[in-house]
Amino acid sequence: VLPSDNMKRIFAKYASEVDIDGNPYMTLDDFIQSCSDREGIDINDSTMRLRMANTYHILRKTNGVQKISLANFCLFHLLMARPDPEVDIAFLLLDQDRSGTITLHNIKHFLGERPFDFDSDFIHRHFAKKKT
Repeated sequence: VLPSDNMKRIFAKYASEVDIDGNPYMTLDDFIQSCSDREGIDINDSTMRLRMANTYHILRKTNGVQKISLANFCLFHLLMARPDPEVDIAFLLLDQDRSGTITLHNIKHFLGERPFDFDSDFIHRHFAKKKT
């Protein structure tokens, strides 16, 4: 995603940290504040803050370093401009290895210890009998 001058300006306004290479990045609070100011999000709404925190955690993984770079900030805004951003974000959340596919292993990893019927019609319909 190529950042526009406007996105660079917005990112520079809110990014409060700098990595060891001198590149600015956003913290969770920076990210939420930037979205609040631009989108009119109430940062005191606990549900909205949780949604923003979940989005932040998806975006911040860059080569194992936990931060939101300019590129990730631009990607977030690109996704949010799409017709169904939640679908795209859910896909990114499940596709942790960035292969472009979601496997049953990805779903099991995401759900962790949460109870789920892996012999359900949903699993059979979307992952076939082999469950791959």
